[in-house]
Amino acid sequence: LSSNLQTLFNIINNYVGMVLLSMGFCFGACGWFAFPLLAVLTAFGAYTGSLIVECYRTLERGGETVPSYAKIGEQAFGSAGKWLVVASSIVETFFALVSMNIITWKNATLLMPAIRSRVVVGACILLSLPTNWLRNFSVLSFLSAFGLLCIVLICVVIGYELTSTPLGARGYEDEPREWLVMGGVPMATSIMLAGLTGHVSLPPMYAAMRQPSDFHATLGCSFALMLVLYGLVGVCGYALYGEASSILITEDMSRAAAGMI
Repeated sequence: LSSNLQTLFNIINNYVGMVLLSMGFCFGACGWFAFPLLAVLTAFGAYTGSLIVECYRTLERGGETVPSYAKIGEQAFGSAGKWLVVASSIVETFFALVSMNIITWKNATLLMPAIRSRVVVGACILLSLPTNWLRNFSVLSFLSAFGLLCIVLICVVIGYELTSTPLGARGYEDEPREWLVMGGVPMATSIMLAGLTGHVSLPPMYAAMRQPSDFHATLGCSFALMLVLYGLVGVCGYALYGEASSILITEDMSRAAAGMI
């Protein structure tokens, strides 16, 4: 069974992925308003996550022992609800994996420009394959801790880029930093929501906890940390590159460093 800290690692690693690198783009799309928007969406994600776990706890009190997102759908809408949840969960997970793989390959090729992209893609796939056979959340938490360390390092690098780059060398100082750009709000909202979708994994994480009664507090701490991480990258990215922010901040950093990251 997983401790509270291990569960926190798993939750953050479950939600925070490559969307983190797009937060600067979100801020560039709708201005500083992106931060309160992010805060509202993060709070909404934490609340709906808690509701889903409460639904599972209701099933658990009725004798259900296997954590299942589909069981919640079945309880609410019968057999049709069960299969609707199963199908939507599979589609969501599949396309999330596809998009995350594409972003991973894109960043890997930035780091190794001298190697053919097909070789880089193949190496990434081979390295990720063993993780598909992990079935224990306690073991997974060690990988999650490593993932969280990588996330923190990304934030440190971006923060260092902001504080260490001379003002005259950025090239974006003359561009205004808007408080609100209404036209970019829908795009920014959709990207932010993509970084807050992972609720399908919450019932199994709850069931794998050593102290399930602490899950809601752990979930709240996890989403608060996610707000800090997403907000830090978004603020730094917007301050550095303004409305010219790319969809991946690593592309901006690569150009700024003449291809050397």
